[in-house]
Amino acid sequence: MDEKNKEQQQEQQEQEQQEMEQKEQEQQEMKRKEQEQQEMEQKEQEQQEMEQEQEQKLLASPSGSSQKKWSNKYKYKCEFHNEKYNIMHSRRF
Repeated sequence: MDEKNKEQQQEQQEQEQQEMEQKEQEQQEMKRKEQEQQEMEQKEQEQQEMEQEQEQKLLASPSGSSQKKWSNKYKYKCEFHNEKYNIMHSRRF
């Protein structure tokens, strides 16, 4: 009788342990899925932000197709202005 009881107790403990392990695995799986979903949402949000920034840049320039030309003109204008300013300063001293 004692041996049968011990065997039954062992089997019951093993079953409980298996159930606990299974629950832990399920919880880990759920956490992993949640994390993946959060990452996906974050990527989508970043993508949307990038698209919005690009749209705003296109709207800010005089025309979307000539955006590079406009920025280059502005850059050269500034370089010329700075160069002229530096030359004038160097003559004073």
